[in-house]
This record gives sequence, C-alpha cells and structure tokens, in this order.
Amino acid sequence: MEMLGLYPVFYFPNYGSAWLMGLTGTIHIMASHTSVGAGLLFAFLAHKAYKEDRPELYDYMKRYGMFLLIFSYVIGSITGPGIWYTATAASPRGISALIHNFVWVWATEWVFFIYEVIGVFALIYFIDKVDRKTHLKLTYTFAIASVGTLALIIGIISFMMWPGNDAFYTTGSASDAFFGINTFPHMFLRIGFMVMMSGIIGMIISSSMKKENATLSKELTQKMGIVSLLGGFVTLFFFMWYIMTLPANAH
Repeated sequence: MEMLGLYPVFYFPNYGSAWLMGLTGTIHIMASHTSVGAGLLFAFLAHKAYKEDRPELYDYMKRYGMFLLIFSYVIGSITGPGIWYTATAASPRGISALIHNFVWVWATEWVFFIYEVIGVFALIYFIDKVDRKTHLKLTYTFAIASVGTLALIIGIISFMMWPGNDAFYTTGSASDAFFGINTFPHMFLRIGFMVMMSGIIGMIISSSMKKENATLSKELTQKMGIVSLLGGFVTLFFFMWYIMTLPANAH
C-alpha cells in the first residue's frame, strides 16, 4: 500500500523534474511578483494623484496596468498552475500532504487571487469612468488582495522548505505548519523583490513616455529608480536573514 501514490513516475530526460519546476517557477515569479509589487505601487501613485490633483499619473497607471494584464495576468496565470502541475507529477505524495495540511489556506488564497484578477481589470478600465475617491479605494483593496495572496502562499511554500515549528510534529496543526522559522524572512524577502521588480518595470514604462511628456517621464523614472533601490536593499537584507533559517540540506 505504501507504493500507491508513487506511480506513475514522472520522468523528464536529462534534466529531471526539479529543473522543470524551477524553470516554470522562475517565469511565474517574474510575472506574479511584478504584479504584487505593482499593487503596492499603484496604491502609492493613486494616493498621490488624488491628493495632489495630478491626472497625468492616471495615464501612467493605465499604461502600466495594460502591461500587467499581458505580462503578469496571462503569463503568470498560465505558469502558476504549471508549477503545481509539475510538482504534482514529480511528487504526488508531497502535494497531497500540502493539500491536506493547508486546504483552507489555499482556498482563502484563491479568493484573494480571484479578487486580484477582477480588481486589476476594474482598476484599469474604471480610471476614467468612476470618481477618483472610489478609484482610490479600489486601488487600496487591490493592494491588500495582492499582499494577501503573497502572505498566504508564503506559509505553504515555506513549509516545503522547513516544516513549520517544532509543535507541528506533535500537533499536526495547520497554524503550526504555517508559521515556521523562515516564514517571515521569506515573506519580507519576496516583498522587497516585488517592490524592486515593480520599480524596474516602472522605469521601462516611464522611459517610453519621453516623447509624450519629457518632464513627467524624467520625474517618474527618478521615482521608480528610488523604488527599485529601496526594494533591492530590503531584498538583500532579508535574503541574508532568510539564508540563516534554511535547513542544512538546503545549503
């Protein structure tokens, strides 16, 4: 009976299943992390546009949002399930353990994700169709949903690296499994990377606006550069903390 669940064997010639998961995951991380970082960035830009009465920032947000729809929400939505598909094929018992431990956490994460997908469409297409205060509230909720998806999924993938805290081995509790020794450094590491990615993409988009509005392009490029550097510093700091929480076999 113990052999049930080990078949069929997933075999990827020359590279192995781990490399296939890693390749899919890398593409997904670039797309999804840009989206979450952009959620925080949009909240900042919408607040600034509303408080300082700067309608030109809405044009920038719309252009940025159209990029997100294609890059993050098409590529990210394809490669996200792709990670779990390859992981399920490579280690069916491992995925089974995650589902049994975190079924309600995963369900909640999907609620946040669905709201996030609907929210980004509303955020972009309602810019000129609703009053600015309503749009600002929508932007805030989009940022909260984006960070919510991150916070929930981090507990699950941190468990894959290090199974929760010591109490988990006796209680089997989902909360003991979720809050491990590297859950929070892992989360803040990713937040820093997300902010950095959103700033880099923001610089690319603002640079493309030079012919239309050179002054705004220069201002936003400088601001996105600061955002990128800040995110990079946070990433580096928490990466050093994260490395210290990894088990010996991961090193």
